[in-house]
Amino acid sequence: MLAGCGRAGDEGAGPEAWVNPDLGSATAPVTLPATALPFSGTVTEGIHYFRVVGLPRDTPFFVALTGKRADADLFVLGDPGYSQFQCGSTVGGAADDRCATAPVGGGELFIEVYGFSGG
Repeated sequence: MLAGCGRAGDEGAGPEAWVNPDLGSATAPVTLPATALPFSGTVTEGIHYFRVVGLPRDTPFFVALTGKRADADLFVLGDPGYSQFQCGSTVGGAADDRCATAPVGGGELFIEVYGFSGG
């Protein structure tokens, strides 16, 4: 379950919208508007790509993978080339992955989720 994406301080907020992502790709990520946050969706084995748009620039933002049944890792980047690392979490197993960052530039964040075994 990919959940809990929202403004910093919203860590306990529940999901408000359902997202059923295909895996997306680095060049065609699943695009999510900030107005749909927080959200939740299923994460399967493989690499999932997300682009969150419409975020307030330079405002602290919290990203989390919660409710996992298996291992998945979280990486948040600041550019569409997925090269400007901002934060990440590689907690093993079904434990929650969390990180906080602030969008720069155009108010976008690019998120990679690595699902190892149907997390």
